[in-house]
Amino acid sequence: MVQMTCQMCRGQGRVLESPCGICNGAGIKVEERTLNVSIPPGVNQGNKIKIAGEGDAYPGSVKGDLYVCIEVQPDDFFKRDGSNTYSTIDIKFSEVALGSQIDIRTLHGNETINLPMGTQSGSIFRLKEKGIVKLNQKGMGDHYVTVNVAVPQKLNDDQKEAVQALAKFGL
Repeated sequence: MVQMTCQMCRGQGRVLESPCGICNGAGIKVEERTLNVSIPPGVNQGNKIKIAGEGDAYPGSVKGDLYVCIEVQPDDFFKRDGSNTYSTIDIKFSEVALGSQIDIRTLHGNETINLPMGTQSGSIFRLKEKGIVKLNQKGMGDHYVTVNVAVPQKLNDDQKEAVQALAKFGL
């Protein structure tokens, strides 16, 4: 004994005498549509957005839900970890040796940070709430800036003299 769904009625218990030319009696019309989807701030790679009633339907049932999977394109300057953002900037030796104010690019525009005298290469500065909006929460992440002291690869004669003068003082 073998049990299987009837190929003629597809388990419906009746056969249509004149099936629809669009669906061929399946009861479903395949349709492609473009939807506008509202992407909430703070979504991240792999998050899913549910759109109720826009998924597949089966004969005699309601439409299912559509899930949109988010892919976030990487950025050349900013790196992301959750709601926090990270960047690295190159600065001059004179800026860290003497201390200075520098402008930092963030997602919210430029911010000024104070580099204290003697800042070391690799130091990290935190800009509170200058990261990404927290998904389904209040507040924002932070932005962390790593400073990298740029060492010139070529020096003219005056620059060489200046560096040699600094070397005499142990710098």
